[in-house]
Amino acid sequence: MTLERSNWIFLCVIFLSLWACKVNIPTELPAYTDYKMPMPGLAAPGEPFTPVMAGPAKDNTPLSGEWTRTAGPDESVILSGEALTAYRRANEGKDSRFKVYSSGGSITDANVLRAESDKAVITINKNIQKWGMYLVWPGNKAGYGKPIAINKTEAWWIGPAEVSRGSRVSVYGRNLSQYNDTISSFIYLKSSQGYGLWAKIVKVNPYKVDFMIPPNMPEGDYEVWAHNGHGGKYGWSAPLKLKIAREYQWSDKVFNVKNYGASGNGVSDDTKAIHRALAEAKNTPGSTVYFPEGTYLISGMLSISDNSRWRGVQKDRSIIKCGPNFFTRNAVVSGRATNFQISNLTFDANNNIKGEGPEFREEAINLDVSSKVKLDNLKILCKGYSALRLDHANNVEITNTTVIARKSFLGSCSNLIIDKCDFYLTNDAEMALHSWDGVNISVTNSTCRDLDNRDVNNGQGWGKGRFFHSAGNGGSTRHTYLENNRTLDLAVRPVGTDQNSGEQFLWEGFSAKWYGKVVSSKPSSTTLHKFSKALVPFKTTAVITKGRGVGQSRLISAVKDGIILLDRPWNLPPDKSSTIAIGHFADRIVMYKNYIDGKAESVHSENITASTGIQPYGGVLNFIADGNIITEVRSGLANWSTQHSIGIDPNYFNLYVNNKITLSRWGIVNALLEVKRPEMGLMGTTYRRNVINTALEAGIKVWLSPSAKPIMDNFLYEHNSFINVPKGFLKSNGANLSTQTLYKNQFRSMRGSAAVDLSPGIKLFSNSYTGFASAYSGTPRQLVVAPLRVIEIYGVSKGSVSSVPFVLWNTGTSRSRVRINTNAPWLKVSDANPLIETEKTGVVTLEADPEKLPADTHTTSVSVISGKEEKKYTVIFNVAESAEKMINKQAGNDF
Repeated sequence: MTLERSNWIFLCVIFLSLWACKVNIPTELPAYTDYKMPMPGLAAPGEPFTPVMAGPAKDNTPLSGEWTRTAGPDESVILSGEALTAYRRANEGKDSRFKVYSSGGSITDANVLRAESDKAVITINKNIQKWGMYLVWPGNKAGYGKPIAINKTEAWWIGPAEVSRGSRVSVYGRNLSQYNDTISSFIYLKSSQGYGLWAKIVKVNPYKVDFMIPPNMPEGDYEVWAHNGHGGKYGWSAPLKLKIAREYQWSDKVFNVKNYGASGNGVSDDTKAIHRALAEAKNTPGSTVYFPEGTYLISGMLSISDNSRWRGVQKDRSIIKCGPNFFTRNAVVSGRATNFQISNLTFDANNNIKGEGPEFREEAINLDVSSKVKLDNLKILCKGYSALRLDHANNVEITNTTVIARKSFLGSCSNLIIDKCDFYLTNDAEMALHSWDGVNISVTNSTCRDLDNRDVNNGQGWGKGRFFHSAGNGGSTRHTYLENNRTLDLAVRPVGTDQNSGEQFLWEGFSAKWYGKVVSSKPSSTTLHKFSKALVPFKTTAVITKGRGVGQSRLISAVKDGIILLDRPWNLPPDKSSTIAIGHFADRIVMYKNYIDGKAESVHSENITASTGIQPYGGVLNFIADGNIITEVRSGLANWSTQHSIGIDPNYFNLYVNNKITLSRWGIVNALLEVKRPEMGLMGTTYRRNVINTALEAGIKVWLSPSAKPIMDNFLYEHNSFINVPKGFLKSNGANLSTQTLYKNQFRSMRGSAAVDLSPGIKLFSNSYTGFASAYSGTPRQLVVAPLRVIEIYGVSKGSVSSVPFVLWNTGTSRSRVRINTNAPWLKVSDANPLIETEKTGVVTLEADPEKLPADTHTTSVSVISGKEEKKYTVIFNVAESAEKMINKQAGNDF
């Protein structure tokens, strides 16, 4: 159902003329105030960005709560807010409009795919020159509201946050690169003394920017300001804190364990000799314990200490090995230390980790509560045991390390960097990396696979198909970055173990701890009804799940007398109509360009497993999966909400873009099961430009428990390709499925019955279907809408008739003969009964006659009736006294 080339060219011309005729550039739009600058007078990098705006918004104009933060030309934004239209029922949305300012001074109207009082979906004009920062003013009959920013630079966290001169530092966030690519970004370092400089950028992508600290940079506290080259002075991200400190000076004092009696022959017990060397190092800060080439057999635990490091020759040549008599009350290596390093060593558990006592753990290295730790070029041979324990550790770097083990427990470890590591799973391990409520975690360039999964009856060489697993046991987690990691052949063993596993990257157990009503709210605090919980600061998140401000989330910084204080202000504060869920939730997570590989039998087998590429499983906010390649998993992208005993665990405003999924049962799954009471669990999620190739059952599956009210709303699927799928969009229940917008997707099949399962909530815009017996199944409907809800026409009093095109979209399931009515004598329509094909665009002409009209602004309505559906739109006829004044009015110079 693709448009012919001639029709396409015609529509392009129509849209261009539509833009030229309808766009009105007011001299005053409400000012954008949500920005900061490093210092006055500092020129922002990139292109000019100079919107004309002044003053606050008027009363009763729209207010924005939460929205999609990234979108380019012909891409859409989901928005929650208040007063996005001042009308209801058939008039709902007739006054909704969204002005978009982009670089070069261009102001266009966004196409409106949905407009209700508290939510909207809009599409950026496809003729905008390029990707950049946009300011968007939502408008209703009262005027324009405060603008929001799209594609504005957002720096979330920095790592490491304390470095020495000459170090490499990373800024993490979103919209960090100039054209959402890997070429350019800008970092400005401002000292606490007021001076600053531009940093040297060494690597860029939309979510991470690496830069170098100059070797002559003075020590001290700095602010790090990021800018993607768009938005001018309005485009700066909020600053992050960085400390440049003197690099720790390691002494040249080396304690060679062989000088203390260690043999390194793999036969003699070297424990006491190593203990003697470690004791010397403990009393000599800055020293190194050196393990020459050899195998050092130990029978007891080795303790770490502050300001010390252990070093071997090479990890395959310097080996610490548990002997047959090994016994510990903790781990093989353990202790709490600050500034501790290990490099070039192998730790071999040798199937001999034994011990007892309340702190005994079958682990190789326990670094709980340690800080400033570096592990480099290690091999940890720990088959049957856990490798690393880092609970409540801080500022940890693990690089170039091979781990053969059941798992590594990250716990509440924060400011953690794992790079270029290889993980091999054994003994039906639950996962390779297990994080709880850690903050600022980066895992890059690493791999995960089973040690040897050839024998399905022997679990010693298998894991359960999970690489990274994050849970909310200890509190909320935020700021996780996973890039260029690779899994190989991961899946749960098909026999002899629990099959509810196989989610290769999984966030679960993030649940609500309190759920209730709002009494009152200020921008940075909210009073809750009968709230008396004691909360750990910055460990709990508040999410508005209903009413005013829905979709927003904030970290709770403190609680006082039933009032929660927030880490940053609400965009739209909640009120008595609002419901809030408070819990341990996950926020601001990025998965970028990972390769995720499962097993074909997980897809084809009737044996049900949880095999999934990426799964945020309840209580996950602002999750981004971009550019990942996923193959041979049961579900490619699985976006779930959950509900426990208290409230809802919301998945809100997540973005899945540019992912490629090959051979799955379902490419995309959205789900919420076991609903105890109907609440909005899934909202504001976008799937954009993904490719799903060969899904055995469906490209998209929506799997919801029956409920009386919607539990999933405002989802957007745009510019996706579904290839070789028997169903494009498959739903399990329609009554609890609110608006699902499908915009310009391609569905292709060689064996499909119907592409889309219909329900009242599905909105269809310019999708194409090939190879299906029919495009739709379910109850057909007729619905024709206009992409612009407000149309402006310009004329001269007593002059000639002014004409503009009026574009209509058929979003129904059959060709529709519509009826267009006008109620003003000065307005006519060229064709009052056009026939518009399914999911295509039709164009008629609105003709406004100024002959009997005085110079003024004249407003009327146009109604469009298709079947039983009626939609109304606003027509504004700006009549000037003369042609010169009309031109000035169009240019915004005469208001």
